[in-house]
Amino acid sequence: MEQQLHHIAGHDPLTQLPNRSLLFERLQASLGLARRGGTHLSLLFIDIDGFKHVNDNYGHLVGDKLLKSIAKRLHDCVRKSDTVGRCGGDEFLVILNNIESFDKVLIIAENIRSELDKPYQFDELVLQLSPSIGLARYPENGDNEQQLIQHADQAMYQAKSTGGNSVKTTVNSTK
Repeated sequence: MEQQLHHIAGHDPLTQLPNRSLLFERLQASLGLARRGGTHLSLLFIDIDGFKHVNDNYGHLVGDKLLKSIAKRLHDCVRKSDTVGRCGGDEFLVILNNIESFDKVLIIAENIRSELDKPYQFDELVLQLSPSIGLARYPENGDNEQQLIQHADQAMYQAKSTGGNSVKTTVNSTK
């Protein structure tokens, strides 16, 4: 019973992904490990382009099915040591632990963008949506959780403002 209550408190009831509270805890823990180990941590902030249109035109039941499908695709794109969580609405965070090569992080982010860009089919309904993805990296974009989230969020809005369906970052690829 206690384990079930703990799970409910830390997970989004729709997608079963970690919720905002558990995400923040995991980000703090990952950041602590990165500091101690002198390693990198990457954070992806993902917003689904056109999600509001789906809810408005097809209803929340279809929107919920879509969110579950997105959550599964995200989960399938990362390693078990990484964390995928739902911040709320159509916003997701991905914590990528201990990937030193920035180019490898970009490949993962592009793979996520590509997977989320594929059509979603629910009975006869086929939906085509895409993500806007912002990328922040420790230590380049900050040394605490708020700074990393803020940088990833700003990069995501930059992706959205340039038409969406892209990955944006303020990190130099030389590190």
